[in-house]
Amino acid sequence: MIDSRSTKEDVAISEYFFDDFLDGEVVADNPNAISQILLDVIPDTASPFLENGKTKKDVRKYLKTKFSNETTSSFEDVVYGMSNMISNEQLNNKKMDFDSLSELAYNNAKLKNKTITKRFTAKVTRSPKTVIKDIKDSGKSIKISLSKKSINNNDVSIDSTTDDAFHIIKLKKSLVKVSEQN
Repeated sequence: MIDSRSTKEDVAISEYFFDDFLDGEVVADNPNAISQILLDVIPDTASPFLENGKTKKDVRKYLKTKFSNETTSSFEDVVYGMSNMISNEQLNNKKMDFDSLSELAYNNAKLKNKTITKRFTAKVTRSPKTVIKDIKDSGKSIKISLSKKSINNNDVSIDSTTDDAFHIIKLKKSLVKVSEQN
């Protein structure tokens, strides 16, 4: 039972409960929650400093690929990883560098959720994939889905150039198990 007795000078338990406890925020300790914060904050923070032709969509794509597998990282790692998208000239115009941009991203994330830390573990729930499937209605039932991160890390490679009739997919043996099913 919540204490309903209060005076003007006294904060009752019920007022504390409704004002503070129920308005609490999700603690940023869940990799999926952290990735959502990153996807919201990093593109907005980086957008004024992007190279011509680069967009927030490019930044989101980078983040989705980077965190397609659960990954421990930091705001500095993320910003330095986007260096090919960031204009040094735009940074210099604002008297900034990559370190100050990563600090700005961290501070903006803190505004969104004050429990986030500079080092974090994040995972995007829907990671970008390359999908290879049979042509409609061929009846072959072929569908192969490969994460972009696996391709970027060279754990998987798709070669379409050496053979005109086939796509050749190479997988690191240490990462897969081959079995037959009936």
